[in-house]
Amino acid sequence: MSYENYERDSSVYSEPTESEYDPNDERWDDWEEECIHSDLKCLFCENLYSSANDLFVHCTNEHGFDFIKTRAELKLDFYQCIRLINYIRQQVLDNHKLANCRSFSISESTTFLDNDKYLKPILDDDPLLYVFESTENDDFSDDDDPNENINTINDSSTTRLKEFNPTTPLEHELLNHLRITEQRLHDTEAQLRKMTNQVMEYREMFRQQFVDTVDHTPNFEEIFADADT
Repeated sequence: MSYENYERDSSVYSEPTESEYDPNDERWDDWEEECIHSDLKCLFCENLYSSANDLFVHCTNEHGFDFIKTRAELKLDFYQCIRLINYIRQQVLDNHKLANCRSFSISESTTFLDNDKYLKPILDDDPLLYVFESTENDDFSDDDDPNENINTINDSSTTRLKEFNPTTPLEHELLNHLRITEQRLHDTEAQLRKMTNQVMEYREMFRQQFVDTVDHTPNFEEIFADADT
């Protein structure tokens, strides 16, 4: 069965063939390892961004496609958002002129949102597929406690993953990889938290040593006063 003509029926689901889906596909491993460190590529052009929020702002301003608004209007769930991202990337690959588009909208036909073909990354390394939901957590201020923010994001992310109800083999596989990646993120955040605390402790120790040194250093008035006596 070819994915080109595939549409999932709500009552009948055909499992992907071996040629269409390989659970040992190395692209999944590459995606997990690189998602934390890779720049995020625009959905249309070659521009790279360090955050999903910046990327989506660019898409809205430069390509006339508002991902956040589209997601809300179509009431897309997590898997449908992934399908949407991969669908757009595939459209750009098929039609390179879209890289310079100033306006883009989803057609009335949205059958692709239920097509498991678009659960598989179109780009070999596409960290956007994991971090696109971070746009909901980008609005905390610089005065917020970093540890508190990390814990909040972790709790929110874990809760959202628990809410997902995969119904197809690809969705189950994707959720499993997301959980693995999430654990790696948690481990990395724990290490970062430890390093941050150590740096802060070192800075405080250095500051205190400097203050003690200044407090025990006689000033000129004291030196001259001692000389006169």
